[in-house]
Amino acid sequence: LEQTKKIKELAFSLRNNYKNPIEIAENIYFYIINNFQYCYPVKKRGVKNLNLKKPKGDCGECSALFATLCRINKIPAKINTGFTFFPEKKSIQEHAWNSIYLEPHGWLDVDTQYGSLEKNIKIALKKYFCKRTESRIVSVVNYNIPIKPTIPKEYKIDYWKKQGLPINRDSVQVLQPLIFTNKHRLTFFKEKIKLIL
Repeated sequence: LEQTKKIKELAFSLRNNYKNPIEIAENIYFYIINNFQYCYPVKKRGVKNLNLKKPKGDCGECSALFATLCRINKIPAKINTGFTFFPEKKSIQEHAWNSIYLEPHGWLDVDTQYGSLEKNIKIALKKYFCKRTESRIVSVVNYNIPIKPTIPKEYKIDYWKKQGLPINRDSVQVLQPLIFTNKHRLTFFKEKIKLIL
């Protein structure tokens, strides 16, 4: 994740004389949920391409900005990509969110994009800052990383490109391990997982 001069200046301004990492992370969270506008598809990915006064993008860009601002302020942060489950709506959504490491609690989830959709900031803080309100499965920690093995040549990737997923034969942004499930039998899991919505 890029740490440009402007991003560092923003990160230091959001520290706001706080000493406690949770207060700094909370201030970063408030900045993002108050300023970030959801937009998909993203024209050009990468934190360095964001307009920091009016940032916009999807959950990946939102979580990338949060992780970058936290890391500059010495708060361990990572990006999780996977699925969120909404049983009452009988829906599953691809999603990206963060986890930050805070002593003595360990890794805690932070969801800036879902938080930004809440009309009330207090509800956004209660539901999505260091909390998890939905069931989630993490497929990949971080994204835009090379995958091995690459996607087989016989596998048709046109469907995923039509869906707007930035997929090629070398890397996949979000859910690469699950793309093959409808083409290849997975024989290396010891347990069977059944999801009931």
